[in-house]
Parts: sequence; C-alpha cells; structure tokens
Amino acid sequence: MIKVGLTGAPSQSEPRYLATLNALHAEFHKKMWYYQKMYLRFKRLNAIFNAVALLFIAVGIVVGSVCQESLIMAILTALSTTIKGWMDFRKLPIKMDACRFAYTTFDKLLIEIATYLRGMSLDDVEPFLVKCQVSEETISDLAPPVSDALIRQYAVTFRHVSIDKKEEPPNTPLIVHHAEDTTKTSTP
Repeated sequence: MIKVGLTGAPSQSEPRYLATLNALHAEFHKKMWYYQKMYLRFKRLNAIFNAVALLFIAVGIVVGSVCQESLIMAILTALSTTIKGWMDFRKLPIKMDACRFAYTTFDKLLIEIATYLRGMSLDDVEPFLVKCQVSEETISDLAPPVSDALIRQYAVTFRHVSIDKKEEPPNTPLIVHHAEDTTKTSTP
C-alpha cells in the first residue's frame, strides 16, 4: 500500500505528485488485474458447480421415475445437495461479488489516475490520494487474498513503463503487455 503523506500546495510542475500517481497506477493496475482474474475464476467455478448440481437433480428425477428406484434418486439428490452445501461453505458467490467490487473499484481509480497523468490540474490531487488510500484499505478488508500463482503470472505478462522516461512519446501506455514490447530486438 502506498501512503499518501504529501503536503503542500500542488502544482503541475511537482514531480512528486506525478511519481506518486505513477506508482499508484502501477499498483492499482496489478490489483485490478488480480481481482478480475479471481472474479472470472470464481464465476466459472460457481457456474460449473451449479450446472453439475442441476444435472444430478435432473438425472435423479428421470432415473427415479423410469426405474421406480427411489435409492438412486435419493443418492443423486444427496450428491446435488452436497455440492450446493460445499459451495455455500466455500462462499463462492460472496467471493465472486467481493472480487467484482474490487476490480471495478480499481478500474475506476485507474481511469481517474490516467486523467491526472494526462494533464488534468493537480490542484485537487490530495483528496484524490486520500480516496485512493481509503478505497484500497476497504478492498483489502473485503476481498479474498491473492494467490501466488496470479502474482507470478502478472510478473510474466506485464511490465510497468515509468513516466519519467524522456525518450518515450506521451501517449505510451503505462502498463505494457510483454507480447507488445517493442524494445526487444532479435538478431539473425
């Protein structure tokens, strides 16, 4: 977490605000990506387990009515109930909602940071930095922890381009996908 701690009257020429916004952009992009991937994973698991539970119920009804065997119907219904109970125990829908809240909040903060970095007046940046800190603390309390595998995957997939580089054009994105990295050259 990046602490706000900046005081004084901001001006467009103060590089410390731009450096702070740049660091926040890198950190929030990382967290937005983590929570978006986690949301999609929880959503996929929720859909799969709901479909399997529904399939067991449907098969149990068909088999129970065709075979007149109530034991098979009871076993399939018990399996379906066990799957739904496991989903409730693991709190998949709650985790899914928390991750969706986290990644959409970080995405909104990234949009605001980008407007500041593209030239919006830094006169009201201090309240925005406080808002970023409060949002980050709220999300860290509500959302599930990020797995180490996602952290490694992000490090392999993306790299942060600092705004301090003078040779880069002003419209260069701050986060570059490694596949789009044009600085790598190959020799024949």
